Amino acid sequence: MTLTVLNVAYPLAPVSQDAVGGAEQVLVALDKALVEAGHRSIVLACEGSSVAGTLFAAPAESGMLDEAAKQRAHARHRDAITAVRRRWPVDLVHLHGIDFDAYLPQDGPTLVTLHLPLDWYPPGALEPARDDLWMHAVSASQQARARPPAQGFAPRYRTASTSRRSLAATPGATSASCSAASARKRACIWRSTRRVWPNCR
Repeated sequence: MTLTVLNVAYPLAPVSQDAVGGAEQVLVALDKALVEAGHRSIVLACEGSSVAGTLFAAPAESGMLDEAAKQRAHARHRDAITAVRRRWPVDLVHLHGIDFDAYLPQDGPTLVTLHLPLDWYPPGALEPARDDLWMHAVSASQQARARPPAQGFAPRYRTASTSRRSLAATPGATSASCSAASARKRACIWRSTRRVWPNCR
């Protein structure tokens, strides 16, 4: 079963194997693992990026990275995500940027990996208000600091060290991130993810 995964990078930083940022390095590893496993990997990132899968490049900002530049980049990302989903049958949108809430899709299976401290994110961004949106913690300490959202939804934070059994059994887990997909597709997500986070068992 072939998956189509759209990884969305922070809009103001190029993605490549030589990227300095941790989020970009994780995205590159995921992209490579998906391709090597035979899946379709699409990466939305700014011009100048280099990926193993299909690069959907957004224009890069060349001037001062002020608030106006960020707003332009966010608008381009929103339009690009819509364009990618129209062109390909995307099973999962995976967001990596600290500003993910500025271009978060309104629907469809969506995973957000929280690469930075939780209090760096905008207020309200970490309160998923739909059943097909998941937040993924990157450490046990980050997981412990996550608080239930105000709307009363159960926390959907999962760490990379979560066991295989709990991943398979928990609706908000990474292996089940594509709830609209079949069980076979969810298993494929699990196998591809494990290649990037080998500590998963």
